[in-house]
Amino acid sequence: MKKVFLLGLSLTLFLASCTKSDDPFVEKVVTPTYGNGILILNEGGFQKNNASLNFVGYDLSTSYDDIAKPTGSQTLGDVAQSMAFNATKAFVVMNNSNKIEIFDRYTLKYEATIDKNLSQPRYIALTNDEIYVTNWGTKSVNVFKQSDYSFVKAIPLNYQPENLVVSNNKVYVQEVSEWNATKSANKISIIDPKTKSVSKVITVKGKEEDKSDLQGIVAHGDFVYAISSNSYRTDFFKINNITDTQILTFPSGANNSAKNLRAENATLYYTSNNKVFSWDINDINAKEKPLLTLTAPESQDLYSAFYGFNVINNKIYVANAGNYTGPSAIKVYDLHGKVLSSFKGGLLTNGFYNNFKY
Repeated sequence: MKKVFLLGLSLTLFLASCTKSDDPFVEKVVTPTYGNGILILNEGGFQKNNASLNFVGYDLSTSYDDIAKPTGSQTLGDVAQSMAFNATKAFVVMNNSNKIEIFDRYTLKYEATIDKNLSQPRYIALTNDEIYVTNWGTKSVNVFKQSDYSFVKAIPLNYQPENLVVSNNKVYVQEVSEWNATKSANKISIIDPKTKSVSKVITVKGKEEDKSDLQGIVAHGDFVYAISSNSYRTDFFKINNITDTQILTFPSGANNSAKNLRAENATLYYTSNNKVFSWDINDINAKEKPLLTLTAPESQDLYSAFYGFNVINNKIYVANAGNYTGPSAIKVYDLHGKVLSSFKGGLLTNGFYNNFKY
């Protein structure tokens, strides 16, 4: 009996030891983090409430889909338009939901929502203390505090505000004409964050009869760069952010219909028809040799072909939205046009964002 008792006690102790939480055979759930990689914004269908956010690591081998949702919601929302970051938070502009969803930048855990004083919001930029958002519904840039997300002021504009950038402690707003307008805007409004008002308006192209429109604006160093284009030409602009004057303008008939202006280190990038070109910050003419040329069938619908575009860490990210009803086809190229990776995105992938870890 004693031997049986000792054997039973030994088995009990053995089983108990196997149930400890630090046992190497017990699988632990690891919560992924999304730093040092690319956040991929998927717009989703209009009024379909199916926008989403994906992630792929810099090595292009680790990926996660649909990683950000407000508490209690099954989706990110309706029409994810754009994103911006501060040191710890990610801000996602939801155009048709008239909201800004705010998440932890690296865990994508939901934190807050701004759902007041927004009307068809488009793009977002952050100063040290405030949030600036362009609104098509009210032709305004609306300002919120970063500290508590409270509304500060709506700054009215004369045209439709699109993208905006912060440079030299000022906010530069790209203005475009409405879709049915007979004349183009080609205005950059400069907002002084101290007064919360427009301090100056720059007309980057005076020939409104050309019906060209601003297609992009970026900030780099002491300058703001912009492009304006139509089907037969593109104009390139370089603006001094201290004097707020144009210091360089040059046209190109070869690289017409330019759009998707992006900045990476000391180089700018843009698309023109079915090609990707670089623009060195010291260039005084447009380059004629492209970095990348799309071929059929990808080049047959160029609006779809470059629905999402960016250059991050010397890699070109391109999202083809296809027929606008299924997953986008994403390709990653090196700067010589070689395909490095291909994978599926979400519905209408419209943006790639560098989520580097501080």
